[in-house]
Amino acid sequence: MDQNDTREHKLSLAEVLGMLVADGMIEQAQADALVAARRGQRHDTHPLVIAAEQSWRSLIPPNKLLHLEALTEWMAKRTGLGYFHIDPLKIIDVSAITTVVSYAYASTNKILPLSVTTDEVVIATAEPYVVE
Repeated sequence: MDQNDTREHKLSLAEVLGMLVADGMIEQAQADALVAARRGQRHDTHPLVIAAEQSWRSLIPPNKLLHLEALTEWMAKRTGLGYFHIDPLKIIDVSAITTVVSYAYASTNKILPLSVTTDEVVIATAEPYVVE
């Protein structure tokens, strides 16, 4: 998929693996084997999580481990979004966040408001191509 493609859709495992192959980070055979192994399984797990579970190393020197954080950062860059590390130990101001969206809405749409000011809301997303 092209970085400039604006079709609204959720990421698929095949799409993510295709991007990794296109970027020279994994071999086509690795992608094909994973897609075949996952055929017929439920698709509740995010594609980046599935890819990270493989413990693959990038084919690009210095051959870093493709763990979830690395894949998330790569995806943000590839899709033109900013990357923000969410510190699980940092307390999020839930009262301010819920003034923007309800917990149910955020959960359903796989978004997380990170900060709220009078001028701006910063929202993290698990679906970079869903902008609605």
